[in-house]
Amino acid sequence: MDRLPTRENLMVRGIDVPSILCPSCGAAMEDTDHVFVKCDIAVQIWKRIFRWIDMDQPMFGVISDVFNWIDVVNVRQKARGVLDAIFISVMWVMWQYRNNVILEQRR
Repeated sequence: MDRLPTRENLMVRGIDVPSILCPSCGAAMEDTDHVFVKCDIAVQIWKRIFRWIDMDQPMFGVISDVFNWIDVVNVRQKARGVLDAIFISVMWVMWQYRNNVILEQRR
C-alpha cells in the first residue's frame, strides 16, 4: 500500500505536490491510512458498509487493520470471499473518488 501515490509518498520521493493535505477533506496529511481509514469520508463509507452487511464495525486505525480483520473475522469461507470482494471494491472506489477530487481541483 505504500506504493500508492498519496501526497505523502510523492513528497517522500521528491515530487513537488501543491499540498500534503488530503484533497478530499483538507484536514490531515494524505497518506494511505488517511485515505482508506482516517479521512471523515472513509469513516462514513465504512460505517455504511458495515450497516449494509449487518455486521458490527471494528475500529480501524490503520489500513492493515482492515486486512487483518478480514483474515480473522468469523464467517464461512464463501462469505469471506464476498467480504474480500466488497472491501476491495470499496477501497477501489475510495481511491477513484480521491483521484476525481484532484482532477476537479485542477480544472
